[in-house]
Amino acid sequence: MKAGINRSVANMRELAMQIADRFARSEIEMFCRNVAAGKGRPVFDISCPLLDPGTRQDQWLAAVADAVHYIELRSDALPYRMHHVHNLVWFEDLA
Repeated sequence: MKAGINRSVANMRELAMQIADRFARSEIEMFCRNVAAGKGRPVFDISCPLLDPGTRQDQWLAAVADAVHYIELRSDALPYRMHHVHNLVWFEDLA
């Protein structure tokens, strides 16, 4: 029984990691302004939010900062690379 529980916990951790890997990038792509719209590769300004009315900017900044930090920590395990220069980030999908 204990082996089954440990396997379930391991599966849950793996699933949580996969979800976090996808969510971090999409957090940036959905809520940061694309400053290169229509000019090739999307480049996102992580200091320039696309906020819904009523969203607190401090909460948004913290969420985006967490997403950037997570991607930086997990960079070797992700199927893409994030390039980060000052307030700008862009993604390069790996083959």
